[in-house]
Parts: sequence; structure tokens; C-alpha cells
Amino acid sequence: MITNSVSIGRTLAVVALLLSSVAQNALPQEEFGFFNRGPYRESVPRPDDLLGYAAGTTQTQYAELQSVFDRMISAAPDRLRTEVIGTTEEGRLMRAFIFSAPENIERLDEIRANINQLADPRTTPQSDAAEIAATTPLVVMLSYSI
Repeated sequence: MITNSVSIGRTLAVVALLLSSVAQNALPQEEFGFFNRGPYRESVPRPDDLLGYAAGTTQTQYAELQSVFDRMISAAPDRLRTEVIGTTEEGRLMRAFIFSAPENIERLDEIRANINQLADPRTTPQSDAAEIAATTPLVVMLSYSI
């Protein structure tokens, strides 16, 4: 009985794998591209053009990455902002890059103040917190290190 269950399980796994493979090959495969998903401002330089290679294909040095971001920020200041948040052990500036819609960049101080009100639920009435949550854009911080 156990042998039959194991055998049936293996057979089902193989069938599922084969069907998955057939289904993937039957669907048209779109090549991934960072710039394929909507309008892109031609005035904003693409990282690949600034670096001379496709992003992710080789190691990018810290100074090169900073330069890429600086050029993009210069080309789209209504959508991108940078702020110094400290220095590294090597004395390099640590910066936060803020990407958003122009209307959010314009009211960045207001958004920060709203989020600060939500930081401690003991100090903000629930009705105020609900209003802030409904009118404040989602904020995500991505922090990477080696």
C-alpha cells in the first residue's frame, strides 16, 4: 500500500512538472526590461547608458552608483530627491533616495509629519490615525548592505 502511494505521488509530481513545462513553452515569453512597463521620460538618462553596461551584469562601484543617481535626480527633480543621512566608516556620505509622484515630493514635509503622528499610537487619537492613514501615501524604506 505504501509503495503504491509513493509511486502515485511520484507520478503526479512528474506529470505536474511536465504540464508546467508545456504551459510555459506555450505562452509567449516577454523579455524582462526595466523600461518596458510604461512611459519613460527620455530626458532621464538610463543607468545602462551612464555605466556602459546593463545594470546587474557586473559590480558597480559606490562612486559610479552615486553618479548615476545624481544624474537621474538632476533630470527629474520633481520625482526624485536625495538626503544625506550619515557617513560610512570609510567617510563616504550615506544618502536616502526618495522616489515618488510629483505631488508627493511637493508635500514631503507634510507626509513626514503625518507618519510621525502614527509612530506612537498612544499619542494620536484613533480617528486622527484613520484619517492620516487614508490620506498619506504608503512609505517603504529599503536598506541594503554587504
